[in-house]
Amino acid sequence: MKTLHLPRILLLLLAALCLDAQAQGTIYTLEMVVFEQPADGDSENLAAEAGGAPDAPAFLLNSGGHGVTVLPGREGKLVPAVYTLNRRGARVLFHLRWRQAIPRSRHNPWFAIRGKDLEGRIRINRGRYLHLYTDLRLLQGGQGIRMREKTRLRSGKLYYVDHPQLGVLFLASRWHDPNAPAQATPATPAPGPAQPEQKQPEPDNPPEQRKPAGELPRATPDNS
Repeated sequence: MKTLHLPRILLLLLAALCLDAQAQGTIYTLEMVVFEQPADGDSENLAAEAGGAPDAPAFLLNSGGHGVTVLPGREGKLVPAVYTLNRRGARVLFHLRWRQAIPRSRHNPWFAIRGKDLEGRIRINRGRYLHLYTDLRLLQGGQGIRMREKTRLRSGKLYYVDHPQLGVLFLASRWHDPNAPAQATPATPAPGPAQPEQKQPEPDNPPEQRKPAGELPRATPDNS
């Protein structure tokens, strides 16, 4: 009968747990707005105005089984931008907010998206930075206007992807579970009782036994 060594089993279990954690990835809250450029092309200066606008019909397809949770768009941080775009004559085609676990990989899956007169796909890879890949097509008058872009992202920063006919606003923020137990702060140990001052030992040659400097023997020069 072959006996397995316990340390080897533990190493295998730890390796499996590490691989599983890496596969699950860091969780991000993602929000994306795709719009058709207004006639005057002025969409870069997006003022943060109060109010909101109804979400345009938008769908994130084939995302099941990839740690994706669709969130209410009305609670997103880009709602004021949607309102501003509509006021300035842009046509919002896609506005969606979702939560996704993004593993560290350059080959994460593509997700198909569909909005008002819009179809395409997006992919988000993670290395040192997040990278957004967009492959979108605006369906207009029987013709398709294509937009293919790659954008490097930083967490918590809003990005604007420009195109003559389309524009994309994208925001990615790390998500922290509010129900996760807080890490306990190690308690500072209470100070112990004060130690009594120790008496310094008496020197071997106390001052009262020292000879005056004139009585100490001195070296004499060697004149031989």
